[in-house]
Amino acid sequence: MFILTFLRPVKSIFKARFVLLLLFVLAMLSLLWSSTTLPKRQAVAVLPEGVRADDHHVNIPYFIESEGMSSILTLNNNLPEVTTATVTIFNRKGNPLAIPPIPLAPLSPVRFSLKQLTSTAAGDFSSGNIEISYSGPSMAVTSQVSVVSERLRFSIESLETEAMEFASAKLDGILWLPDSSAQAGVALSNTATKALTVTVSATQQPGKKARTVTLNSRETRVIDPKDFLEGKVDSTPALITLEHNGQPGDVIATGFVLNPANGFSSNLNFIDRSTTKSSRLAGAHFRFGAPDPKEGFPPGTKFLAPLVLANAEDSATDARLFVDYTVDSQSRRVEIGKILLGPKEIRQIDLSQELARKGIIGPVKDAGVDISYSGMVGSVIARLVSMD
Repeated sequence: MFILTFLRPVKSIFKARFVLLLLFVLAMLSLLWSSTTLPKRQAVAVLPEGVRADDHHVNIPYFIESEGMSSILTLNNNLPEVTTATVTIFNRKGNPLAIPPIPLAPLSPVRFSLKQLTSTAAGDFSSGNIEISYSGPSMAVTSQVSVVSERLRFSIESLETEAMEFASAKLDGILWLPDSSAQAGVALSNTATKALTVTVSATQQPGKKARTVTLNSRETRVIDPKDFLEGKVDSTPALITLEHNGQPGDVIATGFVLNPANGFSSNLNFIDRSTTKSSRLAGAHFRFGAPDPKEGFPPGTKFLAPLVLANAEDSATDARLFVDYTVDSQSRRVEIGKILLGPKEIRQIDLSQELARKGIIGPVKDAGVDISYSGMVGSVIARLVSMD
């Protein structure tokens, strides 16, 4: 079992999604037995006076329907009026399936089974990517795909992106595996109307290799990190860089880590560092040490909180780490220390162990991490996972 926290630049915390997957898996599995039918009539959103309506096209990089894995598409209307969304599903080869326009009720989400949406499609739609279009203000409609498996006991999320969120043709992410038995995959999707080339590389130990992948329009390809990592893929973290020859936002990506033996699952997020506006990172809702006995975890449960920091630039930087937490309704803050990161260096520390050295072992009501670094803005990215 596990809980997962993603670190984001401070300027976009309001858009961050922090998922308590241990509880979320059960909620999503219940959706697999419920059916959602598409409305038969189209409604037109009536925006509040003075609100500008623009055409938005957001993309979700990956879904899969096979081998016990099921995908749920969630569309959330954040406006107080009915808003119409148009959904186009592309299979892994890039073939489209247009879904009739969907009127979304005000201020509420609606969920669809991808298996149901593609049941009448010609061809193989067991995996691919999705485009959602709507007219309205930015983020009037938000969306994501949840991939769940009851048999393998996991849940991962595939989140939406929009072209305006990108400023370069380069994406970075941190690959971290809990052990050598875990399996990882990186899903690449081409949202452009022409074929593109993606170079995938990893800054690991001396002696690295890159892999070049050609993606046709709207094609989705899942690659194995073993194809571009030197040597054995184990729990040693690696900085993965994706660089393509298209326009910013033409290639989107998501990744995942699975261990069927123990039910561990985790997302791998990729970001465009050139859009970062602050030299601070923040992550919320991570667990460490002992949980509250009232939460129902088995006796003796303890959580680790491995934090991975990666310096993606060619010059050294240092990072200061703080943890904020709540005990007995009182907020507290403790400094973990300063970490020097050399050029392209990756460091891993366990926050639960560092906090235990300071006498903080839990249970706590809530906890978050705050990181500031001295290097150029966007040079440092981080990844934090909580697991029992």
